[in-house]
Amino acid sequence: MDYKQTFLEWLNSPLPDGLHGELTGIQNDDAAIRDRFSGDLEFRTAGMRGVLGAGTLRMNRITVNRATKGLADYISSLGENAKKSGVVIAYDTRRYSFEFALSAAEVLSKNGIKAFLFEDVRPVPMGSFAIRYLKAAAGIIITASHNPKEYNGYKVYGADGAQMGIEATEKVVEYINAAGYFPENDVKKDGSIPRLNDINATGKDGSIPCLNNTNTIKKDGSIPPLSGITAADIKGKDGMLLDENITVIGGGVDEAYYAEISKLALSADAVKAVGRGLKLVYTPLHGSGYIPVTTALKRAGINAEVVEEQKNPDFDFSTVSVPNPEQPDALRLGIALAKKIGADVVLGTDPDCDRMGAAVRTDDGYELLTGNQIGALLLDYILARKTEAKTLPKNAAAVKTIVTTELAAKIARAYGADITDVLTGFKFIGEKIKEWEQNGEKTFIFGYEESYGYLAGTHARDKDAVVAAMLFSEMLCYYQYTGTSVFKRLNDLYARFGFFVEKSLSIAYAGADAMSKMSATMKTLRAKKIFSFGGADVDFIDDYIPRERLLKNGEKRGIDLPQTDVLYYGLKGGGFVCVRPSGTEPKLKIYVSVSGENKADAAKFADGLLNSAAAEL
Repeated sequence: MDYKQTFLEWLNSPLPDGLHGELTGIQNDDAAIRDRFSGDLEFRTAGMRGVLGAGTLRMNRITVNRATKGLADYISSLGENAKKSGVVIAYDTRRYSFEFALSAAEVLSKNGIKAFLFEDVRPVPMGSFAIRYLKAAAGIIITASHNPKEYNGYKVYGADGAQMGIEATEKVVEYINAAGYFPENDVKKDGSIPRLNDINATGKDGSIPCLNNTNTIKKDGSIPPLSGITAADIKGKDGMLLDENITVIGGGVDEAYYAEISKLALSADAVKAVGRGLKLVYTPLHGSGYIPVTTALKRAGINAEVVEEQKNPDFDFSTVSVPNPEQPDALRLGIALAKKIGADVVLGTDPDCDRMGAAVRTDDGYELLTGNQIGALLLDYILARKTEAKTLPKNAAAVKTIVTTELAAKIARAYGADITDVLTGFKFIGEKIKEWEQNGEKTFIFGYEESYGYLAGTHARDKDAVVAAMLFSEMLCYYQYTGTSVFKRLNDLYARFGFFVEKSLSIAYAGADAMSKMSATMKTLRAKKIFSFGGADVDFIDDYIPRERLLKNGEKRGIDLPQTDVLYYGLKGGGFVCVRPSGTEPKLKIYVSVSGENKADAAKFADGLLNSAAAEL
């Protein structure tokens, strides 16, 4: 079926959320039709993510339903126990997040699979925790993380609470590809209209059944609300049954989560001494972190001032250009409040509260820390406190991704801990935790990636900005209690191990063939066999498709990590350049990491490498 036929199928089918009007508006615009219907929104190892709207290349209830049907078929293939164990569904504050979550729950229910739907927005880490706590077979989290307001997304998790692994994802994708957008179903013998997704049947009166188990399309062409249920109908109703397979969850799971993360506290005396008087600013950036982060800090005994303009949900994210805590604009209001009250730090979390950014006070104002710096500080703090308390296991280990700073390795080894590299994507950190729990080889202490994601503890298997905020705040208390500061500690680490500087650049591809363009760029780069960037010699090239390391002398060696489309260039004397496609969208990312005797020289070197690498694409 070509894109025009697919468009007509959609145009002539009942569509929710005003999608039919969108399609009517473009029916004479071939370019717009091709842009929306020339393929499927790709489901990759980090799920799917896209712009909201009508079409097979957009995020909408039809594409969500199709993905959920594929997941349901995969779970069904695992047997009745998996169906009974069910799927946890969490969602953030983005436009249509609740509608997509409820829609997914109904698709699962229709397929005889239990669904546990949170009664209100929850962060990624609480969703991950709930999967493990409820012993579910899988999880779905509706979020586009830190992307602009036009986006939403769909992440799938395994029974261990980590994002689903490569092999399982491939099987889910097979089922998704086999699922139609509009499965053909008939009106039941009793004349009733089938549940959600039975959308091509015609009622006895000639009307078209809706996606939502109501009756017909309204006279104005709109479709009634999904199942007649809104977020307000279930908010706060922990344990409510929406049908025989859908259970609302909330407070009970929350309390178990807070109890678990409280065990991660390391500096009770320092917090008791200075926590209530701490000057700290927090912003949830209109996302799901407001209640969890402020609750965790309050229970820990730490005071926080919340940015009033950004505490409430707002799917337009009207106070920021992008709700990404690694961007200076996102913390602008937080820094303004910090200046007003003389705060020492500003913390911000993204809409699904799996990433945390921080700006710390310096002699010159407030400096936005990088994800590499925050992770290094937290790793150092955890290892130092556990060493002082004599609670650091002999086989302690930290995990980082291959594009994360090597400063982490130096810090870990200084405390006698191991450091393990994994591919980019927090699911690989989750896999290491699971592996070590099973074989006892190492004890997981901390994991992080440069993109502002951190995890302490094993209660969840994805990035946890609630815990990161709690531990960073506790670290602030500890350094104040001992007469120093977070910023001074960072500079002490640089003075000891070298000034590490990391830079990155994202190159976006547009159009229906964006993914193929990106793949072609990687193929061309792979063929070049580059052994110099910006005058810096490359000692080896790690190509993760053949899983081979190519040395400059032509010798080849194997790579232990899984196959993926990544090129990693190890620089002579240390540092790296790495090029990899995004896991959810058509973006090619370039990473560089170097170290030097001072920050200025290291930064200049990193800029030169980044420009040189970009010129090769």
